[in-house]
Amino acid sequence: MYLPFEQLPDHARVWVYQANRLLTDQETRFIQQEGQRFAARWAAHGQALQSSVAVLDYHFLVIAVDGQQQAPTGCSIDNSVGFVRSLQNVLTERGAELDFFDRTLVAFRINDSVELIPLAQAKRQMAEGQIQPDTLTFNNLVATKGSLARQWQIPVQESWLARYLPEVNA
Repeated sequence: MYLPFEQLPDHARVWVYQANRLLTDQETRFIQQEGQRFAARWAAHGQALQSSVAVLDYHFLVIAVDGQQQAPTGCSIDNSVGFVRSLQNVLTERGAELDFFDRTLVAFRINDSVELIPLAQAKRQMAEGQIQPDTLTFNNLVATKGSLARQWQIPVQESWLARYLPEVNA
């Protein structure tokens, strides 16, 4: 059962998928429409899941479900991954290649926009001081809607990337 993202409680489980490029307005609308359709029929063992799909910052696809109403199962989670793969395939066929599963790119908020930087380049930029300890990065491993709101965008120094900061390795 689809619910608007804002109506899901903070304890709702989330999965964050980062696109390998900026999504267009048209692609974002398509994802939101298809996401609403997916959430409306998403179920676990025949029981509807109270869920939603959102696109944030034109880079992040978020799937959320209120597991207290009906918990998602392995099969239903697999279905959500299949949904993301199908979106990726359709949108790639319509235009520029899209990949929601590329883990080689790290997202940073720089000058109020999202920048995707290959990890090797990000390591170099941290070593050279171009990316500072207080530069925001995205923690796409957040598990709940509440943690998405509070702990998704965090300073590099508080993330797994901190090990690449010169002060840490000095």
